[in-house]
Amino acid sequence: MMTTLMREVTIHPIEYWLKKASKKLSGEYRRFRNRKARYFYRERIKRDTLKSLVEAFVDANSAVNLRHIIMRTGRQMGAHWGTSELWLNAQVGVMTKGVKYWKEKELISPLSPGAGEAFYKKYYDITYELLNDGNGGKIYQLYFQKKKENTRQPIITGFLYLDAKTLSPLVLHGRIENVLVWIGELRFRNCKVSLHLEYTTVNGFLEVSNITTFCAIEKGLTNRITLFRLDEEISPDEINYRASELGEKKSIVKHVSDVGYDSAFWARHQVIMQTEEERLIATGFLK
Repeated sequence: MMTTLMREVTIHPIEYWLKKASKKLSGEYRRFRNRKARYFYRERIKRDTLKSLVEAFVDANSAVNLRHIIMRTGRQMGAHWGTSELWLNAQVGVMTKGVKYWKEKELISPLSPGAGEAFYKKYYDITYELLNDGNGGKIYQLYFQKKKENTRQPIITGFLYLDAKTLSPLVLHGRIENVLVWIGELRFRNCKVSLHLEYTTVNGFLEVSNITTFCAIEKGLTNRITLFRLDEEISPDEINYRASELGEKKSIVKHVSDVGYDSAFWARHQVIMQTEEERLIATGFLK
């Protein structure tokens, strides 16, 4: 018989680590909230046989979540659409900070500022697994499912992947539920928006790498928006370049009209390859 003395082990519930991750993100936001990155923006709206494609280069404050999105130059192809607030979904994140629209809508997210144990017990059922990352590290895979009694507020649900050592978010894959959107004069309630969001720490802080949202609003009417972070730095001579900040209740097409198409700007930057459907819209074969 052998006796082994084990060192003390402290076990914390998953909410403990979520609170630490939330506190860390709030600190990064305070330090880096004014840092900007450049993104390639693409939006496709389809309604029955009518299809529209908008492409643009935009700058945005990129720490934690996107905000203050400024269109630098853009182009619009296919059918023309009226005002839409669907692009606002591109500003959500595991923690959504500094966005007036989502503050007023009281968006509930997995790492909401100041979230504590009572917050998680009220809004979410959480399950998790500890995964290997393939390089000797560990990743928390957390599944956030909304409580049935939460039926009205906009809420992000789905899978969140956290680095177990640094508690930095890696990927969010899920949806935004209970979204109220409008296109033109049409208003749609309780929409579900698919969401895929990836992060990067290439600049030493957490910022959005890319984000895609997809919304099937009603039969025959869909919207997909994607933003890809580009590697190019924003040069000093472009800081005061003519631009149009995306604002609520203003058409994406109107923004494109305001900034125009600058062929020299497009030639200097990386354009993300189009899908076959997007290429057909762009060349005018699909109307």
